[in-house]
Amino acid sequence: VKIMAKMEGVVTGGMVGGDLLASPDPSTLAQWEKGDITHTQHERKTSEYKNLSDRFILKKEIKPLGFQSQFASIYFYRLAKMKQHVKEHARKRWNLKENSRELKDSILEAGDGSSCILLGTIYKEMKLKPNILDEYHARERYEAPPPERSKYNDDEDHLILEDNTGRVILAGNAPCGELVTGVVVAVKGNALESGEFHVKDFCFPGLGPQRPISKPSQEDKYVVFLSGLNISETNQEGLLPLQLLTDHIMGQLGDDEAQKAAASICRVVIAGNLVGKTEMDFTDDNTTKKGEDTVAQNMKEADECIAALSASVQVDIMPGANDPASLILPQQPLHHCMFPRAASQSTLQGVTNPYNFLADDIEFLGTSGQNIEDIYKFSKTDDRLAIMESTLQWGHLAPTAPDTLACFPYTNADPFLMTEKSPHVYFAGNQPTFQTGEFEGPLGQKVRVISVPSFDSTATAALLNIRTLEVEPIIFGV
Repeated sequence: VKIMAKMEGVVTGGMVGGDLLASPDPSTLAQWEKGDITHTQHERKTSEYKNLSDRFILKKEIKPLGFQSQFASIYFYRLAKMKQHVKEHARKRWNLKENSRELKDSILEAGDGSSCILLGTIYKEMKLKPNILDEYHARERYEAPPPERSKYNDDEDHLILEDNTGRVILAGNAPCGELVTGVVVAVKGNALESGEFHVKDFCFPGLGPQRPISKPSQEDKYVVFLSGLNISETNQEGLLPLQLLTDHIMGQLGDDEAQKAAASICRVVIAGNLVGKTEMDFTDDNTTKKGEDTVAQNMKEADECIAALSASVQVDIMPGANDPASLILPQQPLHHCMFPRAASQSTLQGVTNPYNFLADDIEFLGTSGQNIEDIYKFSKTDDRLAIMESTLQWGHLAPTAPDTLACFPYTNADPFLMTEKSPHVYFAGNQPTFQTGEFEGPLGQKVRVISVPSFDSTATAALLNIRTLEVEPIIFGV
């Protein structure tokens, strides 16, 4: 669906940009005055909703531990929780008996050179991976820090398998370019005299079981996914597509059929980067004050935009990398005081990143895209949809956390696991382009995967039909 700015004969209203739209022709205005054109009121559809993101909330019993804990604990917990799942997949893949001696309990048992199966966590040794010590030494020597890269791959990269007892370098059929640090895996092969482990085949934990849809929707209802609005003082040209989007959802664009379709939108999910990134000039003594003023102004404009949108439909706002929230995952909901106008409406709620919820018995799980962006940087895979499907195979939302993706130092939890249950819809915001596909798991799970593009650069939103789980882009071209 493509909605252009020049819409002849359409009466529009709204918060900003409405005066930029083409004016209705005189004949249309005359018809309105005579009453020849009637307007049908369409009631907004609603869906049964439940927030399932409790595991992403930093509770009181977790916060006192703070950052005194070591990050190794989350890796130990991850391997312990996923080990049984990857064992089951290994038995099915390689037709192993229940007590097969080929399946080893630890890496240290793989020393005799015979064929065996090892379980562990991947560590990817990367020559170009950013290192805080390199940056520190560069400053000490008055040198330029290592340059930022879009990709950190090198031909000398190699994989290491670790568990609680030891580690071994992987050789042979080990997909170094596709894997990243933190992935739990089972590898089949044999130990070499060099001390390496020659990999012949491998498998992953996979997704957990998918809840049955006991009360499927009987009518067409839609969820709109947005991300990367990047509202800011310097991005005024992006307000017109946003105004078109708002008018469309509010039913102020198009004919009666278009307004009826707009009334079927029951929820809007903004997957991060509501406001633009604030650039800080640390050579300026007043940079902190200027940065705070810029963020405050950006949030004021965002509040006005969201107030108009939430006046008509349920809106969920997830924090993103650019938003005034902690950078570490899971990001906590943006406080309602940041939206003095919009928060007065019960239709607006701040939610966590990642975000897990139910709508008409369909389970949704998604992020603002930091997990996908980080895997993109440290793997050779360029296709963002393929990266999203890989996380489903791995059974983990953010395997690179905490190595290269900041996360809270959990000791007895890993909220990013997907081995216990599978969503019906999996989305990631702030991606370069709109993409969608259907992932089928080993237990017959079918997951609708959606790469939600940055609205700022593409003027595109994703529209998902809750009844059919079909999704299509809506392009607000100018």
